[in-house]
Amino acid sequence: KTETFKGIIIAASQLLTMLLLPVWGGLSDRCRARRGRRSPFILTGGFLCAASLALSVLFLEKSNLFGFLSCFFVCAVAVCIANPAATALVPDLTPKPLNANASVINRIVCSLGGAWVVLLILFFDTDFTVIYLTAAGTILNSTLFYLFAVPENKLLARQKPLLEKYNGPESDSQTSLSVMFRQLKASEKRSFLMILAANFFTKTAYYAFSSAYLNYAVTQWNMQYSHSGLLTVTIMRTGQRRAFANLSRRRRAAS
Repeated sequence: KTETFKGIIIAASQLLTMLLLPVWGGLSDRCRARRGRRSPFILTGGFLCAASLALSVLFLEKSNLFGFLSCFFVCAVAVCIANPAATALVPDLTPKPLNANASVINRIVCSLGGAWVVLLILFFDTDFTVIYLTAAGTILNSTLFYLFAVPENKLLARQKPLLEKYNGPESDSQTSLSVMFRQLKASEKRSFLMILAANFFTKTAYYAFSSAYLNYAVTQWNMQYSHSGLLTVTIMRTGQRRAFANLSRRRRAAS
């Protein structure tokens, strides 16, 4: 029952993410706040994520499942608020010839965040109080750093000559997602919905297999939680990279 319940929670979080990511991304595209169009979403999502992670520890220690799951969903929503804006900030401030380099740096920074969480699990194993609080502190410090060290509009004004030269003039009108969807042909709408469904089922299956591998290693091989988690991540990521490599090879062959 516990594993079934865990699977339901994971699937629900993936569905929530799939639905909210494009919504918040579209809202940040049309935002015209004084701090910039991306900063309000990055700051709101960052502070909300840090607060929900820290608060979840309190409910975890009191074995309050409802409170813990509420914090879990708030954290998922916070990630949906911050992630599209943070991702879009890179091309907003980068000339097109350097977009690929900026994207690589962005991925490296994201990978460092994942590596930090893996190190926390390796050192503290199942002491989730320390892991959650440390992760919350890291997110809080990163958000505060962004608040005081990243003036979005000033950076945009500084980059404006380069952006106009390589990216062209920015359009002030942003088409809403609902209007864009209505403008699609029927076949394009079906393709779009099928892509969303494939993304949802792929991520749900990914986390389900990860959970199954982890539980098997702990129960059948008597591995520590931290070691089994590292093994699971290695297996799943290796398979994921192999799949992407095969897909890239087929694309190159087709072209």
